[in-house]
Amino acid sequence: MFELDYHMLNEPMKKFTYLTIAISAFTSFFSCDDDSWIRISEERIYSISGVSAFNNGWLVVHDNKKINQPRVSLLSKNNQLKDLTWPHSSLPYDLEAIHSIPNYGNQYVVMESTGKCYRIIVNPDTEEIRIKGEFKLPGLSESMNLEGLALIESNGVLKVFYGDRGSDSRPSTLFFADYNVKQNDITVVRSYSFSLLESMSDKRNIADLVFDKKGNLWSAATSDPGNDGPFETRLFRVGKMSKEGSFSITRPMKSSKTFENEKVEAITTYKSGILLLTDNENLGSSRYFIRINKLP
Repeated sequence: MFELDYHMLNEPMKKFTYLTIAISAFTSFFSCDDDSWIRISEERIYSISGVSAFNNGWLVVHDNKKINQPRVSLLSKNNQLKDLTWPHSSLPYDLEAIHSIPNYGNQYVVMESTGKCYRIIVNPDTEEIRIKGEFKLPGLSESMNLEGLALIESNGVLKVFYGDRGSDSRPSTLFFADYNVKQNDITVVRSYSFSLLESMSDKRNIADLVFDKKGNLWSAATSDPGNDGPFETRLFRVGKMSKEGSFSITRPMKSSKTFENEKVEAITTYKSGILLLTDNENLGSSRYFIRINKLP
């Protein structure tokens, strides 16, 4: 077998080799569509519960509850995490989702499991977080635990969708409402209750939410028996937003893709597909990319 001796290369060839390696590393993030999970971190504190695009990478949130644990990080396309500093000494508790605000550059809503939300702006140059407002999502009962959040502009109105994860014994509730960004106000709340009617133990119907370019609302249902698994995730369509601004729930609701031994809690669209990130508890976090046209 022929082997390349790097030390025999002249300077132009060395530069070309470096460039080839760099391009290969950069493109490898999304070179495997359907059958390759890539590890991000093995640390529990870097399990990922929400994701949204930022600069040339992503903002991700962690559901940590103790001081000196990260809440928001940058994820680069080569799978490197960088902690961001929360601007207040009082830290968020159990962050479960993050979503960019349409037509508001570098502004995001980050959501706790309780429904408390922070509207933040992240400086793309300094990566500094500033809090622009706080609000509480309406309509929740004490038993609810929110994990999914999505925003979409439809027919000139900004809509917010948020979902209680549900359990084996109770269905999930999907809320959708009008969102006034400048006033940090949520109004005209409507809701659906549903369960993914497929056999899963320790089931949570909504682990996150995201709209694709055609207005389809996607979610991930998970099996979460404990901090060491074994986990399972099923990706499915929840419903669709029309161009006129009406939302219809999918009936019957069925999974499009199943992932064994992974607990997906963060999903976002990327190009023609969906990026999935995991909160595998004691097993850390991983990522996966799948093209939407490969989903039934």
